[in-house]
Amino acid sequence: MLTGLISELGIEKKLAETTVCQIWDEAVGNNLSQVTSVVSIKRGKLFIRVKTPTWRNELVFLKSEIISKLNRRVGKKVVKDIIFV
Repeated sequence: MLTGLISELGIEKKLAETTVCQIWDEAVGNNLSQVTSVVSIKRGKLFIRVKTPTWRNELVFLKSEIISKLNRRVGKKVVKDIIFV
């Protein structure tokens, strides 16, 4: 019933995007969550603020793994790319 209402209202995608933002810290783990924060998500692009350029470079190598993990936890392909700023 609730799933049908969410779909009918057209907020299913926005709800999934919000869920991605909420689970970021848990999905990336304690070490990465201490040096990153979610800025926003728009059109499948997740914008993440990173404290240092060194960590930003490291995260670029982990990008595809993080995208897979986030989408798997949400249960659908919500994140298509991550932009580290």
